[in-house]
Amino acid sequence: MKKVLKAIITSMLLLVMMAIVFVIPASGAPVRDDIWVESAQPLHFQDELVLGFTYKVTPAKTQMPGNPGPWLWTSCYKGDVLVYSEFRAGFEGGYKYGVPFQLGPTARWAEGAASCIGELGHVSRTGRIVIDADVKFEVEA
Repeated sequence: MKKVLKAIITSMLLLVMMAIVFVIPASGAPVRDDIWVESAQPLHFQDELVLGFTYKVTPAKTQMPGNPGPWLWTSCYKGDVLVYSEFRAGFEGGYKYGVPFQLGPTARWAEGAASCIGELGHVSRTGRIVIDADVKFEVEA
């Protein structure tokens, strides 16, 4: 019985150590996703937006099979009204990969300033969108 218990504890410790190796890179810093605006600022209505990002695939990010990540979303608001929303694949060969976001015009955004958010995320195994990082920015008229 002692041998079985010792084997179980040893196995559990080994699994924890393996998880730590996958989640913490060699630098010792925890894995962190990040997203930022790469386009020159200030941004203006009808500008092209390029988002830069870092994305780490970890065992904790259980992605939907056949739906790799990451994904990028951009949404803009005038007050509480959504005036722009679009997404792109953040992986080569994916939907609109590498194509800049076009900040207007849309049916609800004919001119003027807006408050926006860029989001980086993935689709979970259950089909839920999980946001891993975001950046807020303003678009001037």
